[in-house]
Amino acid sequence: MRPDEKPAADNPAGGNFFKSGVRSGAKGCVGCLTFVVLAIIVIAVVAAVASHGKKKINLARVTGKTAGVFYRPGCFGCGDSRLLAKIRTPGPVWCGWSGSTVVVHVVMRNTASQRTKVEWHPAYVIADGGLHGNGLTSIQTTTLNAGEIRTLDATQNPKGVSAGTPIALCEPSFSLVTSG
Repeated sequence: MRPDEKPAADNPAGGNFFKSGVRSGAKGCVGCLTFVVLAIIVIAVVAAVASHGKKKINLARVTGKTAGVFYRPGCFGCGDSRLLAKIRTPGPVWCGWSGSTVVVHVVMRNTASQRTKVEWHPAYVIADGGLHGNGLTSIQTTTLNAGEIRTLDATQNPKGVSAGTPIALCEPSFSLVTSG
């Protein structure tokens, strides 16, 4: 209670909790509610990003495959350029459909003498459409041990695209390469 305030007659604590500028229980609940809602949104986004690209697929059932190339040029700000040079993408690289899901298939080999964390975009272009798989929520994270070769299959569910629409270009690319 401020020195210029008088205690309310019906408030044994002596504070005027509904006066402008003084925090009331109701106003405090609004702050708590805002915090809870923001926390739920953050958890939902983290869960969506964590589960993105983790769908189990049967590679034998992938149709409409388009051969691709792992795009390396133009990777400015991709982390440690020495480590970037040590990550090889020998192929095959392809994109195709498994039901209503696009599969981006790559092989990576770590020729560095240390464990390396690779973040990459499973990017592709839909025929007569646009680029997909290049946004922040599409980034795939893989940690490769020294000398390890790994086959990676990322899955994408392109919004507004009919299943089986031809894939015009399959061009996954690096996002960030760092010590892992």
